[in-house]
Amino acid sequence: MEIGDVVVVQDGVLHPGLQVSLAGWQGRVVDVVQADGELYLAVQWDSMTLQAMPPGMAQFMVDMDWEWRGWIFAPYQLVATAVRDTITATETAAAAIAAQLDGEITPWNIAEILLDAEDEEAEAFDPELFLAVLQIPEYDHTAVHDALAAGAGVYYWAQVGKWRYGKRPSFLIPILMAKAPIFGYGVLEILADEAISLDSRKKIAYFACQTADPFARDHMPHGLITFISFWPFMTH
Repeated sequence: MEIGDVVVVQDGVLHPGLQVSLAGWQGRVVDVVQADGELYLAVQWDSMTLQAMPPGMAQFMVDMDWEWRGWIFAPYQLVATAVRDTITATETAAAAIAAQLDGEITPWNIAEILLDAEDEEAEAFDPELFLAVLQIPEYDHTAVHDALAAGAGVYYWAQVGKWRYGKRPSFLIPILMAKAPIFGYGVLEILADEAISLDSRKKIAYFACQTADPFARDHMPHGLITFISFWPFMTH
């Protein structure tokens, strides 16, 4: 692959910080880098990928000092594909997003991105595994997922007083719900949603109680008293 080639991200490739899938994200190779004997390709997202990014994602990445206009990949993570827009369209889409962001927008620093890929590996919450382990029926899956996303939004509203990444930033579920205190915000939204079956809410309340560890730092879920109160009530 060479500079200017159009590529799409292969299945199974995750953003190292967000731990969300980048499969299907498309862009152009803008640089080829050698680091520690390995070859890396810097890819700038095309206009359609930029416009399809979840609301709030670019702002979150700016706040985390991550690059939002593209990323660095190993060659095996990419495959060549057909052009679907122009460079001008990409630049226009990126400028429109940048105009709405808070914080400094600096030029690409590929060395820093490579360090991010190594050092920002996050412990991830897997929503599908969560639903499977608790044997949550399929008819509750969408509502539970939406409630977890709502919990992520409420968490940031509680922290900064506004919906900084939107009311339901679903892209934050993998990184935020792995943290017990923030997981509690998601569970509170689940328990308050009467569209979710009582049996599913009971299972999740019990699971939330089990995540509490008084001897571990930052491992007490927000709303623990509610979970402790809710679960026994639901068993009778």
